[in-house]
Amino acid sequence: MKKVVLWLFKLTLVVGIFYYLFHSGRFDLSSMAIVYQRPRFFVALVCINLVFIVGLAAWRWKLLLTALNLPLEWSKALLLTFIGNFFNAVLPGSVTGDVLKGYYVVRLKPGEGKTLLFLSLIADRLLGFVGFLWGALLIGFWGWWAEPALMAELHLYFWVILGLGLISFLGLCALLYAPPFVLALLHRWAGRLPLKNFLLKVMESLERLRGAPKLVWGSCALSVLNYGIILGMFWLIDGAYNPAPGPFVAHAVLVVTGLLVITLPLAPGGMGVGHLAFALLYHSAGIEQGAEIFNLYFLALWVGNLCGGIFYLLYKTPSPPDQWA
Repeated sequence: MKKVVLWLFKLTLVVGIFYYLFHSGRFDLSSMAIVYQRPRFFVALVCINLVFIVGLAAWRWKLLLTALNLPLEWSKALLLTFIGNFFNAVLPGSVTGDVLKGYYVVRLKPGEGKTLLFLSLIADRLLGFVGFLWGALLIGFWGWWAEPALMAELHLYFWVILGLGLISFLGLCALLYAPPFVLALLHRWAGRLPLKNFLLKVMESLERLRGAPKLVWGSCALSVLNYGIILGMFWLIDGAYNPAPGPFVAHAVLVVTGLLVITLPLAPGGMGVGHLAFALLYHSAGIEQGAEIFNLYFLALWVGNLCGGIFYLLYKTPSPPDQWA
């Protein structure tokens, strides 16, 4: 009964958001005509997702698995990333497919333990978004020099991103370079808490990451690069709708905020919620058709992620062992 009520709530929320967008004039369904008016442009967006965004995400996850002493072939990391993205496209939220990806990687490496493998997915998500924050900060700092008036209007978003970026950077430095006695103290405390077994696994994963700092920083660098590619997609789509696209620095500050919003598990891929978020965010920077821009980006990612269904159908799941570690 609770699942039915939750599903009806989400459906009502999405329908209500689209009703508001249509009747407020913030979303024009006729803007979808660009898909068949400029098919090469749309196919190019889908290919950018399939080749670069998915490829870099798989590479980042592979680096993290290697840092955790859980090596996985790049081809399998790419395959499971495609499958995870497929379920992200059809299940609520933009992170739920990770659960399915974790299920498959546990079957591939049954002797490593479920907790440690799922922690690799959590670390991948966290470092992925950390890289997005850092990418937005780098462009934002440049924006204060190139577009000071615009950045003054967007200062609230920038300071939030700056705060989160500094916290994540200092936290990562503490994780990788804290004196050994700090880890020993945390390990001792973890052994006394109720969730002892889980917390000890977390400590084990942290100790493994500390042994491969270059791989961790490399994962962050791939996330920054990935964010640059995503920004390029938003900027190109803006240019397709508007003769004079909005400043690149505005996209850099606003897109990372919108991507954070769509991680909420309220609708498949952030549908509806993302449209409203980007409509309001872009409007605050004087960029119109924010909902349409996100809609085309969402559609390009959705079509690309649906291709993961092909890999899902063809993938032969390894037989589960009698007992997982």
